Amino acid sequence: MRTMLSSLLLITVIATAAGQANADWPQFMGPDRTGVSPETNLLTSWNEQQPPVLWRTPIGEGFGGAAVRDDQVYLLDREGDERDVLRMFDLANGEEQWRFAYDRPGRLSHHGSRSTPTVDDELVFTVGGFGDVHAVSRATGEVAWSTNLNQQFREGTPNWGFAQSPLVHGDLLIVTPTHPESPGLVALNKRNGAVVWESEAFGGDYYASPDLRTVAGVEGLLLITNNQVTFADPDDGSTIWKYNGYNNSHPIPSPTVLDDGHHIFITGGYGAGSVMIHVAKQGDDYTIEERFRLEGGAQVHPAIQHGDHLYLNFNENATLRRNTMRNGGLACIDPASGEIVWRTGEDPNFDRGNVIFADGALIILDGQNGLLYLVNPTPTGYEEISQTQVFDPDRPRSNNIWAPMALSDGRLIVRDQNELVCLDLRK
Repeated sequence: MRTMLSSLLLITVIATAAGQANADWPQFMGPDRTGVSPETNLLTSWNEQQPPVLWRTPIGEGFGGAAVRDDQVYLLDREGDERDVLRMFDLANGEEQWRFAYDRPGRLSHHGSRSTPTVDDELVFTVGGFGDVHAVSRATGEVAWSTNLNQQFREGTPNWGFAQSPLVHGDLLIVTPTHPESPGLVALNKRNGAVVWESEAFGGDYYASPDLRTVAGVEGLLLITNNQVTFADPDDGSTIWKYNGYNNSHPIPSPTVLDDGHHIFITGGYGAGSVMIHVAKQGDDYTIEERFRLEGGAQVHPAIQHGDHLYLNFNENATLRRNTMRNGGLACIDPASGEIVWRTGEDPNFDRGNVIFADGALIILDGQNGLLYLVNPTPTGYEEISQTQVFDPDRPRSNNIWAPMALSDGRLIVRDQNELVCLDLRK
C-alpha cells in the first residue's frame, strides 16, 4: 500500500510539474515560438459568459509583448523617449513586483518598446529598441550582465529600431545585430554575455526573431533577413543552407515550418508577397524548390498551421485602405496548392493584430479596434464563435494594437498603446 501511495504521489507531482510547464508562455510567440498553445479546457464560447478581465495596468506606448513563467509576467516597457523599463507583474492580480530601468534617450519611428522578453529558470533576457541586451535576475530584478549590439558589433540602429526577441538555446542566447556588415546571428553565453560564436553576415534592416526549427530532419536556427532565409548550425553559427528567392525590404514575420518538416511558408508585407519552399536533404546536400507564390502577405505576424491548412492575418499596408480591404483580412490557405480558400476581407478585417491557436480555436486580437475574436479554424469558411471588446476604441492611441499576445494557464495577456490587460479564458 505504501509503495502504491508513493507511486501515485510521484505521478501526481510529475503531472503537476508537466502541466505547469505547458502553461508557461516564456518567450515570443509561446513555448516553441509558433503561436500555438498546448493548453486545453478553455472557454469554447464567450456568448453566454464573457471572459472576465482579471486586471488592467497602465503601460507606455509600444509593441512589445509579454512573457509568462511560473505565474510571473514580464514586459519590456518604455517611458517616453527617455528609458527602457523591464517590469515584472504577478499573473494573479497584476501587481508590479519589481522593475529594472535604464536610461536610453532617443526617439524611434513609432514610439515605445518592440520586443518580448525571454525567460529561463534564473534570468530574463531583453533586447531594447536601441540594441541594449540585458540579462536580469528573476529573483531580484538586478542585472547579471549587459551589452549593446550597436557598440559591440557595428553602429547602425535599424530604421524602426531593434525589434527582435532573443532566443535561448541551452547555455546560449541567440541575438541578431541586424547591420548589413555584422554577423547575421550571434551566440552569447547566457550567464555572462561573452561571445561564443558569430555567423556570416546575412543582410540588414530586418525585424524578425531567430527560431530553433527542425527542417529535413536537422535542427537549426531559422532567420529571415531582407534578401535571404538562412538555416544555421546552433552550435557554431555556420550556414547549413540558404534561400535567396525571397526579397523583403523590412521582413518581420518568422517563416512557418509545416508539420512535415520540409515545407516552409515565408510571408511578409511591403509588397514582398508570400512563397512556399520545399527543403530536402540527401547526404550532406540540400535541395530547395519553390512550390508557389502569392501576391499578398502578412506584414507582422506569421502563419499558423492547423490540420491541412494555414491561417494568417493576410494584411499589409496595401490592403488597409478603404478600397483594398477586400484583399486582406484573415485568410485560409491550402499549403499544397497555394489556393486562398477563403479570406474575410473587410468583414472583419483584423488590421495587423496577432493570431494564436489554443484548444482547437484561433484567438485573434483586432489591431485597430481592440475586439478579441474566437474563431473556428476550418477550410469551409470563416466561422466566428464569439467576440469581446477588450479596449476602448474611442480612447486616444487605442489603435496600432499589433503586439503579440501571451496565454498562460488560461489567462490571456494582451496590450494596446495604453494598458496591459489580463483576461480569464478558463472554463
